[in-house]
Amino acid sequence: MRQSNGLSIIIPTINENKNLCKLLPYLKANASSNLEIIVVDASECSISINDLCAEHHVVHLHSHKCQRATQLDLGAQNATYDNLLFLHADVIPPTTYYQDILTLLDEKNCCGSFSYEFDSPSKLLAINASTTQSIGLFTGGGDQGLIMTKQDYLSIGGYDTNVNFMEDFDIYDRIKASDLTFKIVNNPALVSARKYLKNSYLRVNLIHFLVFGGYKLGVDGDRLARLYRALIRS
Repeated sequence: MRQSNGLSIIIPTINENKNLCKLLPYLKANASSNLEIIVVDASECSISINDLCAEHHVVHLHSHKCQRATQLDLGAQNATYDNLLFLHADVIPPTTYYQDILTLLDEKNCCGSFSYEFDSPSKLLAINASTTQSIGLFTGGGDQGLIMTKQDYLSIGGYDTNVNFMEDFDIYDRIKASDLTFKIVNNPALVSARKYLKNSYLRVNLIHFLVFGGYKLGVDGDRLARLYRALIRS
């Protein structure tokens, strides 16, 4: 049964046990009892994730397709509450995230994302993070999370399971084309800097510009995904 007075959080994962061990208890500790957490895992063996979810009393769904758009949509379709947060496993929302989300969604036809900061003292990364405080060219990235009602999610078609890469920007483009108002919650989430630490600040930003430019030019998503995975050190 669907309920409006609460929040469903959808977390797509592939081998994210370590991050979930920290994230799941944090989410529960900073929310009311009207909280549902749905972990949609696409790991080849999801037994350990299933055990972890059972330990923390959260919903575990297994996605037979290792594709983030499919995982996100599967979670949304199975959500109990009408208020949704799509969240990456390595992103920690602010301690007041629960009330922040309900306050935002209390506004009619409104959806949005969090601003964020990195778990690193790097001044260069602080510059990157500052761009998430307002709507700009790169708004819509998955690290900011996506906040919207299930009704609005369904009205714009949800995550497109035919999109194999850049699914977050794809849904954001459709939000912009709708009558929804998109707002930034300027209470920063904490984002992992692991990608920058494994590569470099310059390398990651150049790859991001290259892939994002390709997306805007209409380059096929599969080609962009192959390019990204070939260039980035995971």
